[in-house]
Amino acid sequence: MSAAHGPARAQLITGQRLAVLGGLASSLGHEINNPNTVILLNAKLLQKICADLWPMVEAQVRELGDVRIGGLTVEDARATVEQATGHIVDSGQRIAQVIANLRGLSRTGGGAQLVGLNPLVEQAIALLEPMVRRSTDALRLTLAAAGSKVHGQPQALLQVIVGLVHNALAALPARDRALTVGTAVDPDGAPRLWIEDQGVGMSAELLARVGEPFFSTRTAEGALGLGLYVAREVMRDHGGALAITSTVGQGTRVELRFPNAALSSAP
Repeated sequence: MSAAHGPARAQLITGQRLAVLGGLASSLGHEINNPNTVILLNAKLLQKICADLWPMVEAQVRELGDVRIGGLTVEDARATVEQATGHIVDSGQRIAQVIANLRGLSRTGGGAQLVGLNPLVEQAIALLEPMVRRSTDALRLTLAAAGSKVHGQPQALLQVIVGLVHNALAALPARDRALTVGTAVDPDGAPRLWIEDQGVGMSAELLARVGEPFFSTRTAEGALGLGLYVAREVMRDHGGALAITSTVGQGTRVELRFPNAALSSAP
């Protein structure tokens, strides 16, 4: 095989791997979604049953005196059960969202619409709220007052923002390091969104490779190395661009630049 065929062959292999991954994500999502749906339905049913049951239990306790359930007072047992079922429902809903994001990897196309960047940022932060709490005490949102709307696919854009914020949080070495997520509108009406972290940063060599499919600095943590690749593809599909700047020891800034929504949606 000639040297000229090398890039074409590598591109073909990458395409095949992405196609397999998309099919795997869809299949895996289906297999996880079925038991997760059962867990969610039963947890919500248990919440309803307990809500009706506790008044009767408390009435009986008033007649019988000191009663223990699992070694706990009735009041503590009620609080524990309510907290536990609440955690199950919250976790099940989080799993459902992860499945939706996985399925998004295997989707193509979909209806485009006018979507605000600010609500997508807020939704992404809400989805990553447990990781935000673990990673930083200095989350800053700098959102444009108005006009930061783009013409595109909300689910695909949300997937991009979640992935970029996740990467930024994973790069923070200490809780006092800040993460800033912002939106703005340029004078020509073109919206921008940026994620800037005070993380470990990247060398020029690493920066040149980020975005390559299946390349990641966190493979030991289970990262597939597809996040930035998918993000760039989504931005290209939306007529926009993704730019990254980084300095070792200071942090990384990722900026998403979109076309003017009025122009991009015009016939």
